[in-house]
Amino acid sequence: LSSFFWSNSTMSADKNDTIELASLGRPFQLGMLYDCRSDSLIPGVTLWELNKIKESIDVRSQRNSNFQVITSDSIEEKTSSLDVSASLKVSVLGGMISVQGSAGFLNDNKSSKHQARITLHYRTTTKFEQLTMNQLGQQNIAFKEVFDQGTATHVVTGVLYGAQAFFVFDREISSDETKQGVQGSMEGAIKMMGLIGGEVKGSVNVNTKTDKTVDQIKCTFYGDFKLTSNPVTFQEAIQVYSKLPNLLGPEEEHAVPIKVWLYPLKLLNDQAARLVREISVELVYHAQNILEHLGHCEMKSNDLMKNEVASKFRQIKRKAQRFKDLCRIYKLTFQKNLAEVLPQIRGGQQEENKLADILKRKEESPFKDSSLVEWLENKETEKNVVKAYLKLMKDIKVMVNRSELEEQILDPTGQYVLCFVFTSLHEEEPYLEELLKFLRTQESELHVRASSQEQWFSSETVSLRMRELAKRFLEFWSSNNNSKSKFLIASEMDTDHRGVSIYLYEEGRLVNKDFHPPSKPEAPLVVERSHNSITLKLTPPAYGSKETVQYKVYYTDSEQTKNVSDLKEWKFVETCEVKECFTVSGLSPHKKYMFRYAAVTKLGKSTASDSVTASTLPAGPPRDFGVLEEGHT
Repeated sequence: LSSFFWSNSTMSADKNDTIELASLGRPFQLGMLYDCRSDSLIPGVTLWELNKIKESIDVRSQRNSNFQVITSDSIEEKTSSLDVSASLKVSVLGGMISVQGSAGFLNDNKSSKHQARITLHYRTTTKFEQLTMNQLGQQNIAFKEVFDQGTATHVVTGVLYGAQAFFVFDREISSDETKQGVQGSMEGAIKMMGLIGGEVKGSVNVNTKTDKTVDQIKCTFYGDFKLTSNPVTFQEAIQVYSKLPNLLGPEEEHAVPIKVWLYPLKLLNDQAARLVREISVELVYHAQNILEHLGHCEMKSNDLMKNEVASKFRQIKRKAQRFKDLCRIYKLTFQKNLAEVLPQIRGGQQEENKLADILKRKEESPFKDSSLVEWLENKETEKNVVKAYLKLMKDIKVMVNRSELEEQILDPTGQYVLCFVFTSLHEEEPYLEELLKFLRTQESELHVRASSQEQWFSSETVSLRMRELAKRFLEFWSSNNNSKSKFLIASEMDTDHRGVSIYLYEEGRLVNKDFHPPSKPEAPLVVERSHNSITLKLTPPAYGSKETVQYKVYYTDSEQTKNVSDLKEWKFVETCEVKECFTVSGLSPHKKYMFRYAAVTKLGKSTASDSVTASTLPAGPPRDFGVLEEGHT
């Protein structure tokens, strides 16, 4: 009988075979009934009297311990580490099983792609218990009415005891690190921890580079061992790992079921309920891929929300949170549908194509993989566009909410506030509305896709306008950052100026939603010279000329000025108005001067033009000569 239980066949096509099943922390006992249709225990009901069961147990020692390092966070890798069969896996995916103890590891998923994860899996077995053939005889069954109830399909006839533990080590990856490098350092330290096992003295010798990695590692523990407190650091994990063999008790009385063998009730009585069919492996993996992809979408949503840009512009964070919530609701709905149909298929009430229809409907809905990915990619691009402009204007303060902006605008000590405004971050998301509609009605308008709305950052016209405005705003800030005017960055909804716009506030009031700072004007042209003046032709700036109210003309003696690039060393004169020609007078005769000018608005000046060099004429000869006789003074 023992060899019969230890068959490697887990879920064969013959439904009369014994089934080998991972316990997943559930409280299995010999003689307990089990329903393979819903993968659930039937508590309080048995075929035999408990004292008879205890008298008919064959116990064999089964001592074995091992560890493995798991580098993947995939569903496949996790279920494989716990010896979860394909049939049991789909029940886990459908949320039909409440996993406990070490199996809680199945529900621990990475929350960010910027997170390095390595898991150490420890497994030990102690003994194998099984019922004898005498107990399975028809004459020993005390409660035959169980067969007529139809609540169970199998009975537990073998249990392998032991314990498992998973140490999940996580570390955030900084911008100057690579995931491969961090994981490599972590894996080396964790393998060392596993190899030294019970000989550990409380610490692991690591080099300086690894030590830095170790200090930043966080640990999450899932195990079948009773601990006074769970480890949260790498060093605490080492201490716990070294004590695991002793935590089972002197008689290993704290060992738990880690694997069970189930015997079909149909072989004991033809009236018993039975497992009619199993779920095909192809459909199991299809369901697994769907849930895995939804998990990846959740992880990417988390990264969007944690990004520095989202912390400054909460519209991005709110949209990512809403997308994540909708995906979670869909995931729960999908799992509910699985949990409803799986027992019916296994019991023969439904054909397997019922499950195939559920999987197919997902890819015909707005939640299909390509649409989810497309929306996330659009939001990632939007974030990167905003990030690029924030980096360009890194020295200008960002207003994270309306309250902060109003505080600056209404400051009575300031007259002008110039604000670089992102105007499209508040735009509605038709795709998110379609996701919500589908969740409510389970019906989809197939023509609505994530790309059905033109993204503001994808428009060539908007992109060119953004570049131009950012350049002008930054130049204007550079020329006036010491003035009394304030320069800010904010986000406001404005459908008339898509992408970005520059807002001008004066005395606490918004006076212009499309302010154009003057650009750097062309170099002045010399049109006339005298011994003490130079007349210049001044060209209005190509950009922002409407805001220009006058010019500021700079001039300097090129031979005496040490740093011609520093306007502080230049003299200047302001025009009364915007004039095409302006004469700089009061110059010295026969000297070389440099001239440049800036366009001036009511709140500041543009970048100064390139300079032009011109010389004043020599002084004229003296007039009205007189003759003096020698000796006269």
